[in-house]
Amino acid sequence: MRIAGSIITAICGIVIIAAIFLTWVDASGYFGYGSTASAWDLIDGSAGDWWYLVIVLVGGILMALFAVPAFIVSLASKGSRAAIVTLSLFAIVGSVLSIFGSAYFIIDAVSDDAFDIVSYGVWIALAGAIVGFIFAILTASFSKGKQDW
Repeated sequence: MRIAGSIITAICGIVIIAAIFLTWVDASGYFGYGSTASAWDLIDGSAGDWWYLVIVLVGGILMALFAVPAFIVSLASKGSRAAIVTLSLFAIVGSVLSIFGSAYFIIDAVSDDAFDIVSYGVWIALAGAIVGFIFAILTASFSKGKQDW
């Protein structure tokens, strides 16, 4: 599970990074065609609160950054557990950051009565963060060297 879990965690980190450039706000029903914005567009600071979008981006980068070395270490050393667990714990921290930032965006939209303008980018980022969180935990917990799949 340590090999497959680290690969899936890395893919989820890449999905989160890609989701930053997808549409997070779609207000075309209110303002007409072309009234969409990605999280990358909202990070510029002019749209008010944007710090949680940076947290989502940093979390995705951390997931991808620490899952790839966990994969390499799991291939290179058949019995070393400490390095894989440590790298997986850092990937877990990244996924928690992405879950927090995405959930905060949704909660902020609900509190502003703007839930209907939340688009698919935030849902993809949240799903990638949750799946990455699950597989990072599985990678850390099943890295005993007995079974590699």
